[in-house]
Amino acid sequence: MPVTISSLNVNGIRAAERKGLSTWLQQAGPDIVCLQEIKADVNQVPDTLKNAGYHGYYFPAVKKGYSGVGILTKQKPDRIVTGTGIDWIDDEGRVIMAEYPGYRVFSVYAPSGTTGEVRQNVKYRFLDAFGEFISPVLRDPKPTMLCGDFNLSYDV
Repeated sequence: MPVTISSLNVNGIRAAERKGLSTWLQQAGPDIVCLQEIKADVNQVPDTLKNAGYHGYYFPAVKKGYSGVGILTKQKPDRIVTGTGIDWIDDEGRVIMAEYPGYRVFSVYAPSGTTGEVRQNVKYRFLDAFGEFISPVLRDPKPTMLCGDFNLSYDV
């Protein structure tokens, strides 16, 4: 049976809900939704979203109102893993994974480098560290979907 997966940078889960996120969920009905930039703690997720027919799993940043990722899923996963085990990445709530019997899904929010050289270097460090983290996972034969906002663009 096919599984539909959507990935959204919500730029704040509360703001996204005010703009109709749960209505969109009802209409589009994806099986799994990967969220980036939730900018909220778990207790700040709107009740309307909690009651939209999805299991919600979130990994917020330590800094309030910043970054964070989540996964909404109709089918309860076998396992949820938050973070990478790398403190400076996990403090910013950058990676969450839902594992199901036949596959796994990651929601990833890479740092943006647009605010200057310091953050650009953080982004490069993240991409290197994430590559090392995800490589053994991808060697496993279980299908893996990497969803997210990787803050990458092609410069012509």
